[in-house]
Amino acid sequence: MPRPRKTNWVFIIGMALSMPWTATCAPAQELLHGSSIFGAIEGAMLQIKTVAQDESSKQSYGSGYVVAAGGMVITNYHVVAEAIQQPRHYRIVAQYQNQSLPAAIAAVDVVHDLALLRIDHPFPTAVRFAKEMPAQGEEIFALGLPEDLNFSLVKGTYNGILRRGPYEVIHLSAPINSGMSGGPTVNAKGEVIGTNVSRYVHAQNISFSVPQQFARSLLDTPPVASALHRQIEEQLRLAQDVLTQDLLQRNPVLRADSHWQTPAMPDYFSCWHEQFVKGQKRIDWFAEKCTLQDRAYISNREYFGNYELEVIFLRNRGLPRRRFYTAHYSACGHITGENENRSEYNRLYTNYHCAEDRIANSRGNSFQISVCAHQSLTYPSIYDAQVSYTTLSGAPEEIVVKGTFSGFTMENIKRIVHHMLEATAPENAHAAD
Repeated sequence: MPRPRKTNWVFIIGMALSMPWTATCAPAQELLHGSSIFGAIEGAMLQIKTVAQDESSKQSYGSGYVVAAGGMVITNYHVVAEAIQQPRHYRIVAQYQNQSLPAAIAAVDVVHDLALLRIDHPFPTAVRFAKEMPAQGEEIFALGLPEDLNFSLVKGTYNGILRRGPYEVIHLSAPINSGMSGGPTVNAKGEVIGTNVSRYVHAQNISFSVPQQFARSLLDTPPVASALHRQIEEQLRLAQDVLTQDLLQRNPVLRADSHWQTPAMPDYFSCWHEQFVKGQKRIDWFAEKCTLQDRAYISNREYFGNYELEVIFLRNRGLPRRRFYTAHYSACGHITGENENRSEYNRLYTNYHCAEDRIANSRGNSFQISVCAHQSLTYPSIYDAQVSYTTLSGAPEEIVVKGTFSGFTMENIKRIVHHMLEATAPENAHAAD
């Protein structure tokens, strides 16, 4: 991934996608050794830099590869994101065989972290896409320019496709390093199966690549340079539609050791559970927090297409009623919509607007609800929102539900909140006629 010089943001790295090779490449059916693969693809490899308009220092760097001899190059979106979001301050430069070549954006896919560049240069060769994915366990190779050093090839293993909502990646066992973002991942024939995109920072050899069909789709995208932000906004809308529909299709689940049903999460979310006793051992406290590990990187300051939910269940085991409800409302917390860096967010979003209310669902269950939301100034149909609500049953058991949504339309935020409220009810409760 591009590595901003003054941030500690998680390293993102890349694997590959490509286009038919020319006759200079090795025969498609021939299994190649690493040295042969490197020699065949080296002529289609570039370093991609995002540099300040008024100086030559790099803001970020990664790799790229030629997918069409006419000068079409694939890289990661995050490698060139700042030049897209702040074109007055940054530009894109490709380094190819000791030449610095200006590059222009032809198309992007922010959901899958890809960008298609147009470079006016007669590249002698281009890569070829594989017609099918390797079998699980087969050997693969990732190419790129790690840590701003020499072009390198690393060997790894293909572990299949991971699908989580609108996000889809190839799981690789390979030691990918920063700077290899946007480079190709190839099979043993030297054919591109994906584009290097990321790795787990706190693990060894767990890396990811974007499947090659998404790069091929970019090649068929009409040029939209004058309306690039609208293209990005539409991609964000489609991604959050998928996430919304996945959530709305889930039936409520009965919470363990309780009589309450609450919203169920999609299977691809990661969930953590916490259980303890409070209030001199007279309050049972159960919490579950579920998070989507993926999100759409827009810039160093913006990430969209992601949400998390937390469900807290409290049971009173003899605490005086007033003290129980003190603990109950403490669990609810207080959302204000404030950001740590207000001046930075003022350039990206409107101010937060917050509201509180007491409402009831169709089953007659009452809730205290708080909602705060603000609007993206660059992508006007996209909002971030914080939601918190709690049951008002007056019973020894109460439920608190909290949600944080990033990159959703207001219509879908309302649909999700309505679904969550309807899903929160005592066991066997029925909707009112």
